[in-house]
Amino acid sequence: MPPENPNRRKKRPPIKCYINITSASGMRQVKLSRIASGLMISVILIALYGFLRVGYYVATFVYAKSGLYKARIVNLELQHRVWDIGRQSVDISTKIAGFTAYEDYARLKFGMDDESQSDGDTAIDATQVARENAENSLTDPALNTAGAEEHNLEKLSSLMDVLSGTFVEVCDSAASLRDRFHQMPSIIPTYGSITSPFGWRMHPIYGEEKFHTGIDVANTIGSPVHATADGEVVFAGWDGDYGNRIELRHKAAGYSTFYAHLLKVKVSYGDEVKRGQVIGYVGSTGNSTGPHCHYEVRRQGSPINPAQFILPTDVVVD
Repeated sequence: MPPENPNRRKKRPPIKCYINITSASGMRQVKLSRIASGLMISVILIALYGFLRVGYYVATFVYAKSGLYKARIVNLELQHRVWDIGRQSVDISTKIAGFTAYEDYARLKFGMDDESQSDGDTAIDATQVARENAENSLTDPALNTAGAEEHNLEKLSSLMDVLSGTFVEVCDSAASLRDRFHQMPSIIPTYGSITSPFGWRMHPIYGEEKFHTGIDVANTIGSPVHATADGEVVFAGWDGDYGNRIELRHKAAGYSTFYAHLLKVKVSYGDEVKRGQVIGYVGSTGNSTGPHCHYEVRRQGSPINPAQFILPTDVVVD
C-alpha cells in the first residue's frame, strides 16, 4: 500500500442532522445532508429575522398611533386655549374701545385737549385685530398659535397701561374742572320771577336812575334761598340798605355772590357751603319794596350780570 500523502486534505466528516418525525407508525428519524441542514438553518434564521422585523414595525406603528392620539388631544386642548385667549382678547379690546369712547366724551364735556386721540385710534385698531384673530382661530387654528394670541394679549395689556394713564389724567382734570364748575354760579338762588334786571334802572325808592348791580328775584316771604355754587361764607349779617345779607366766596372760580334783603340768615362766617344748600330765607329787610332776594355775582369785586350764570338744570354739572 502506497504511503499516505501528508499534504492531501482530509475529508471533513459529514454533518449529521436528525429530525424526529412522529407519525401513526411511530417515531422516525430522518437524516439530513449538509446542504439540507444549511438550508433549514437559513430558513429558520430568515423566519426569525422577519418575525423580529414585523414585530418592530408593529410596535413602532402602535407607539406612533398612540403618540398621534396624544398629540391630537394636546392639539385640541391647545385650540381651545387659543380660542379662549382670542375670546378674552375680544372682551378686553371691546372694553378698551368703550373706555376710549367714554374718555373722548369726558374730554369733550369738560373741554379738555384731545391729546390721547391717537392712542384711542390705536386701541380701536387693536380691537379689530383681536376680533379678527379670534374669528380666524375658529376657522383655521393653525394660523393662530398660543404664542400669537399671547403676543396679542401683551399688546392689549400695553394699551391698557396707556389707557390707564390717560384715564388718570382725565379723572384728575375732571375732578379739577368739577371743583371749578361746582364753585361756578350756575343756578337761580330762589325759584321766582325776576322783577328787576341787571343794569341801569329807575330806583323804586329814591326815584332816580341808578345802576342795579344784580337782579331781584321775587318770591313769597320765607321761601328758601340756595347757594348758587360751592363756597365759603365771608359775610353773614346786617348790611344797611341790603338788610340781612350773605356773601359767598368761590375760590377756584374767582367769583363771589351776594344774597340780600333776607328774612333770616341760616349760615355763619367761615362756613363751607355746597351748591343748592339753603343759606337763608326770602325777606324784605333793608331798603326793599317787597319780599325778594337781591342776587349779585362779582368777579374780582366787579359786578357781572347774574342772568348769564343761571343755567338750565340739564346743563348744570353735578
